[in-house]
Amino acid sequence: MVRATTVALALITTMSISGCAPHVKEPESATQERARSYLAEDLANLMDSNGLVINPGDGSPRPIDTYSSAWLLTMMDDLGEKPALSAASLSEDEAARMRSLAAELPPTWRAWSWLVMANHGFPTSTDASNALTGEAWEKIVDEDDRALRLWVEDLASQQGVATMDAHEIDAAVPDASANSELGAPAAWRLHRVCDHRNLKCKAPALPSAPSKIPDIASVLELSASAELVHSGVEVNGYDGPTAVELAVASLKMLPDGNDIAAARLTRILVLENADTSTAKSYLARASDRRDPVTGLYRQHVDYQGTVAATYAARTALGPRFDDLVSTSTRDTVADLLAATDVAPSTRLQAIAVITPFGESSNPAHRAEIRDVARSLTGLDVPPDRASSVTELLLLLQDLGEQPTGVHFLPIPVTDETEETVARILLCALSGLIDNAEEILEYYADYLHELPERLDSNEPSSSTFIAELTLLDFLEIGDNPDLHSRLLNRVESRIGCPETPHLASRGISGAQGYDVLLTAQLVNTQIGMEAIGDHTD
Repeated sequence: MVRATTVALALITTMSISGCAPHVKEPESATQERARSYLAEDLANLMDSNGLVINPGDGSPRPIDTYSSAWLLTMMDDLGEKPALSAASLSEDEAARMRSLAAELPPTWRAWSWLVMANHGFPTSTDASNALTGEAWEKIVDEDDRALRLWVEDLASQQGVATMDAHEIDAAVPDASANSELGAPAAWRLHRVCDHRNLKCKAPALPSAPSKIPDIASVLELSASAELVHSGVEVNGYDGPTAVELAVASLKMLPDGNDIAAARLTRILVLENADTSTAKSYLARASDRRDPVTGLYRQHVDYQGTVAATYAARTALGPRFDDLVSTSTRDTVADLLAATDVAPSTRLQAIAVITPFGESSNPAHRAEIRDVARSLTGLDVPPDRASSVTELLLLLQDLGEQPTGVHFLPIPVTDETEETVARILLCALSGLIDNAEEILEYYADYLHELPERLDSNEPSSSTFIAELTLLDFLEIGDNPDLHSRLLNRVESRIGCPETPHLASRGISGAQGYDVLLTAQLVNTQIGMEAIGDHTD
């Protein structure tokens, strides 16, 4: 147990354990208004189509995506561009991340991706062979999958890494192509292998070409139909001008990251000798994902909003949050609350999100809130539940409920537990636990040293903002120099190019912003001041 020094014990006596409030002046109303106005503008730009706030990743580069790279490389080939790849500067860590992501692909498509990269000078032929070895030909029973495998084996044979010998491929392809139920993509792949190997294969019996392409399956059908028609195979219903019209319209609306669709739609335009400006526009947008060192493309990620980030936005904005809540927000949250497998903390966050500020939750939600509070009443919280229980206590406080008889066991302060300790102390200082006095006495020295620790620790520390939330409860005396230094440290954590007033994960902003950290920060005196006075 941390022994309380005389000074630290004196500090404890200045705190009102039952529902104590921070010993700070209220921020100037103009500063508070300015800070929340800035944040409202930033957060409004982070709403997704479901009405939830997005909290992106840590800002580090996504791994290289071999599958997307392969499709975009074939697209570049079709457009007459000459992609230059280089593996010389690929770090071991990058290579490991690339292969880890590739391992999520089915073996045959993984092999195809490696082969396309190898055709462009990347040393991945062995990777392709290993992928094919991982799925025995004899175990593939689906006819479309068998056609895909034979197509890839033929490509691999051209690089000397096929797992089937020439005789096996030559014997299997005519049999596979004789299947009258093959779709256009499978028929096209087998037709390509037959042509390449000069095999006598039965002409495929194909369904009519699609007249609309609302999904990726129909895109693949139409592009395969175009391939077959331009290699001399008749496909009922295929019309070149109509196919071009469909491809152009789809490319114009195609969201980024749909690389397989983009590549196959581009192929239609090239085969029909049509204008390819829409395809080039998609490829230009994809250049943002292209790694300048290797020439390959990184994984595309569509960030989705979350209830946790949306609740954090509510905590940061206060009454201004109600202006962000839309019909989409309410519908999304209603769907979530209708589910039965949602964690209690997420349900409480969701209820808070759709409850207007200053109003009580509806009777059904109020009953659910009280059920959660009753589940914690009289609880002796073991260390392994401390983090989750403190989260629930703070949520319940926000929603106007407080369980009684909650006791925490003190946890020694280590690098791994420091953030949880800060949350326990926040609950104790806020009067949310019954043994608050015991907790505060245990951590008295820790609290006494908090201002000095904040003054000396790096502001990029993972616990810096969590500890800053405790500072407003402490009597640190009139120390304008300390206040100024901490303000400068906090300001170093504010602002990214896209969101100039949100807290960043590090002092450079390169790690990206964090809505959850922003909510913690803006609810401290120094944080509110730093955000309110921050200039772009």
